[in-house]
Amino acid sequence: KDDIELDESDMVLLTDKFKSAYKEFAGDDFPQDPFTQLIEAVKAVFRSWNNDRAITYRRLNDIPGDWGWPTNQPSVITSRYSMRWGKLHEGIDISGTGYGSPIYAIADGTVVNVSPACSSCYQWSNGNYVVVRHDNNIYSAYLHLSGFNVSVGQTVEKGQIIAYMGNSGFVTGTHLHLGLYEGEPFAGGYT
Repeated sequence: KDDIELDESDMVLLTDKFKSAYKEFAGDDFPQDPFTQLIEAVKAVFRSWNNDRAITYRRLNDIPGDWGWPTNQPSVITSRYSMRWGKLHEGIDISGTGYGSPIYAIADGTVVNVSPACSSCYQWSNGNYVVVRHDNNIYSAYLHLSGFNVSVGQTVEKGQIIAYMGNSGFVTGTHLHLGLYEGEPFAGGYT
C-alpha cells in the first residue's frame, strides 16, 4: 500500500513494527520524550555520514569526509535544502551567534568570488557572498554576509575565518546561507 492508502489500523501496525525494530537495534524502548527523539534523530544523521555506504560513496567520488562547520556554536538550521516559496532553496540557513560573528571555511580551498551586495545584479538576493573552490570541482558558497576576511585567489584552510555573518540581500533576519555545488555557483554549477 502507498502511505495515502493506510488507514488507522495500518498506522498502528506500522508504528508497532517500527518500535519493535527500534528496540531490536537500540536495545531500548522508543523514547516518548520529543526532545530525546530530536537528539536521537540528529545523532542518526551524524552516524549516517560515517556508515560503510557513505564512506564508500565519498571514496568512489573523491569527496572528503572531514568537512567543518561554518559558524560558532550554538547554531540552528533554520531552513533546509528543499523547495521553498515555489523554487529550490539551494542550501541550508544557519542562525549562529549573531550579526558579525565569524564564518569559517568548511574545507581547504581557493577563494574564487567575493561579491559585495548589488541591488541591480542578477544575484542581488544573495547579498554579500564568498565562494570557495575545493578539490574535485566542489564549491561552497557563503551568503548574506556583513563583511569579508578574504580576497579572490586567496588559499584558505578549513576552520579559517573567511567572512562575518550578516543580513545582506533578501533575508528575514541575520543568518548564513551555506550552499554546496558541483561546479561554480551562479555560473552553471548545481547543488
